[in-house]
Amino acid sequence: MVKIFKYNTNYNPPRANYIVRISSGDRCGWGECALHGALAFNISDAMYELYGKTVSDAIAFVRTSHYPPAFIEMVELAMLDLHGNITQKSASELLVISGVKPVLSTCLLYTSDAA
Repeated sequence: MVKIFKYNTNYNPPRANYIVRISSGDRCGWGECALHGALAFNISDAMYELYGKTVSDAIAFVRTSHYPPAFIEMVELAMLDLHGNITQKSASELLVISGVKPVLSTCLLYTSDAA
């Protein structure tokens, strides 16, 4: 099952933010991406091509596809999340990442409104 939520922004170039939920039985995985400019493909059709594939087959399929890198990353993220949900393993376990320390980052929020 795939649910796609699209949120358009007024950035130039236009950007569409997508959140996808991929389900298998009673388990699901979530992914997200921001695609810039006009979409050159129908994202619903692209997600339908994943129907019935295993997690590894779906990832292999999108990696060899013509889809934008952000879309491929979104599918990989959702499939990794789904696989972790099914196996009850964390993403760091599935990716064989040895470090478990938090990652520090900076997030900048801005608006074009006058102060």
